[in-house]
Amino acid sequence: PQLSHWRMYYTGLPDLMITNEDFFRSSDTLLSGDKFELRAMVRNISTTDADPVTARLSISNQTSVVLDTIMDIPPLTSGDEFYLSFEGIILGDEGNYTVVISINEDKIFNERTFINNNAATALYIREDKAAPVMDVTFDGRYLRNGDFISSNPNIEIELRDENALIPLDDPEKIRIFIRNELDPEFAEILASDPDRSFVPADIPESGGIN
Repeated sequence: PQLSHWRMYYTGLPDLMITNEDFFRSSDTLLSGDKFELRAMVRNISTTDADPVTARLSISNQTSVVLDTIMDIPPLTSGDEFYLSFEGIILGDEGNYTVVISINEDKIFNERTFINNNAATALYIREDKAAPVMDVTFDGRYLRNGDFISSNPNIEIELRDENALIPLDDPEKIRIFIRNELDPEFAEILASDPDRSFVPADIPESGGIN
């Protein structure tokens, strides 16, 4: 027998899309330690609903990766949109970086095309090059060359830094050395030593060590 016609039924593939024009960022230049905010719109441009999937957000250059995180995208019906959002502190050496978002990177499900699953934008990170200011007192007073001190003085070291974005709040990052004039070798006094006290920074003030 001859067939009068063919009838085919099929379910099309979803198609998620993100473009470079879909980015919103708080700034294209950041001071290292500053808060970075980003929003990016993901669209399902197909007539088929898309299952939940993930997106990878990375900030990197040729020598380092300063951010690599995974974000969730909920199910998107045909024509639906969803905004990915990120807010966090970015630390990095000074230089040019690329912000990249990749959708369905592991190909959890098939799509009509994967060519529109990536978007990128530029970011410049400025390094904080200003050193903290140190203030040292012995028993509450400043010393001049030749002054005498007690045999067991209270030495207070106060650090102040103009960068309120990176507080001085970790004693492990501060190293203190002392040397007896009769011994040429410096001995380290750990800021985390239980016999010492550490006052973490309270922005905009900085921290001190006693």
